[in-house]
Amino acid sequence: MLGKQGFNEWAAEYDETVRESERQGTYPFAGYGDVLTEIFEAIDHKQQAMVLDIGFGTGALASALYEKGHHIYGIDFSSEMIDRAEKKMPEAQLVEWDMANGLPPAFDGLYFDCIVTTYALHHLEDAEKWKFLKQLLKRLAPGGTLWIGDIAFRTADDRLACQNEYENVWDGDEAYLVFDELETALSTIATCEFNAHSHCGAVIQVRPDCPFCHPVYDADQRIVFETETCWFLQHEKAQDVLEGSGVIVPKQHRVSPFELTQTEWQETQELLELAKPLLDQLAPGGYTLGWNVGEASNQSIGHSHLHVIPRFDDEPYAGKGLRHWLKKPENRRPGQSGDAR
Repeated sequence: MLGKQGFNEWAAEYDETVRESERQGTYPFAGYGDVLTEIFEAIDHKQQAMVLDIGFGTGALASALYEKGHHIYGIDFSSEMIDRAEKKMPEAQLVEWDMANGLPPAFDGLYFDCIVTTYALHHLEDAEKWKFLKQLLKRLAPGGTLWIGDIAFRTADDRLACQNEYENVWDGDEAYLVFDELETALSTIATCEFNAHSHCGAVIQVRPDCPFCHPVYDADQRIVFETETCWFLQHEKAQDVLEGSGVIVPKQHRVSPFELTQTEWQETQELLELAKPLLDQLAPGGYTLGWNVGEASNQSIGHSHLHVIPRFDDEPYAGKGLRHWLKKPENRRPGQSGDAR
């Protein structure tokens, strides 16, 4: 596997190397042009999208999007690659940075309509890939998509077949994606789709679908308080029944509270202490606190969360359980939206 210096030295011939492999239809770059075209066309229908390109190289994809008016941000660990890309995209925000270290501080607080990584992710081992992809998903704006174009295979058997065919040139130091394994790693937080463009090149589309991993995706959900590792969230549609109610959730996807780190436990307590004075203004008679553990009781959100529910002396609460409460119109609090006037 090439390191930073290797890519600096390869920068001048990189595009030609890719073209030759693609022209011959051989590993590793067979289907390269079709991979980039699919991603380009998917992004270009958006208007002036915020695009983050991970490992943009000489800027083949990023510069095409740049020319169409999209706002380009990117990281690459090769200074030579960056020099070449900057000539094509003088106004792009490009940072010399190794994705093995996550995202650079320069992009803190930014959310992107599209995040793309083409022919770069295989430089991370699988465990590092899954961790990094989960970080990237948290940086998508509402409705955003993560696009992966790479040397990738649907199954491990497909990868092995390619390895056997090209055993004389196969790079055993690179960790090529297997879609089945990626889909399993992200199954609780995202929906993934695979589209092969050759025997070794494919596009993988990843869309986040956990409302607690990505609270900004739900327009009716707001972040009331936040620590480094946890949120206290309130949902507008729950307030007419469970007035003041909210949930404390770890930012990292945890199926069970038994998976929480010591810091997450401590910051859960901090959020309870922050929330209580706010909720005390409603003058409740007390509180109900309860953790969701796994997928118990037909729980549809597999992200562990602590319910914080103010209780009132006049609450009718017909039915059983939180879901029944929310669905019963007679449970609406007086004066709240939806209350019969």
